[in-house]
Amino acid sequence: MESTSVSATNENGKSASVRPKQCNTFTCFPKLPAELRNMIWEHASNLPRNLDIWARRIRSLSYRWSVGDDPVKYQPFKFYTKQPVPSILQTNRESRAIGHLHYHLSFETWFQCDDGLAVTTPARVYSNFAMDQIFPMGKYKG
Repeated sequence: MESTSVSATNENGKSASVRPKQCNTFTCFPKLPAELRNMIWEHASNLPRNLDIWARRIRSLSYRWSVGDDPVKYQPFKFYTKQPVPSILQTNRESRAIGHLHYHLSFETWFQCDDGLAVTTPARVYSNFAMDQIFPMGKYKG
């Protein structure tokens, strides 16, 4: 934030430079009309982000369906990001309600093994697909 100074003259006619105190909080925000607060939350929910998406292997799974069969190997993984949860979802109830209209938990995984066994991981990445740019990171193998 840029610092500005204001010149002022005191009662003796001497010029003095005065720097206004820097304010870190906007204490009047709760007193604004709800419609204006909601417009601010809407704007804050739609800021573009670069969302890095990584894949982490959970563990290797190896199964033998019958005695004498060769093991079948699976390597299930989960997605994660190094980005923090969007601030709008952590500020207060009002901001969270607006934020959840735009940000959704995404990138769950689901693996179906041959015998009907399924391995799933929950979605843990908040994304706003209308605004976020998704960047797959790391090594991915098809």
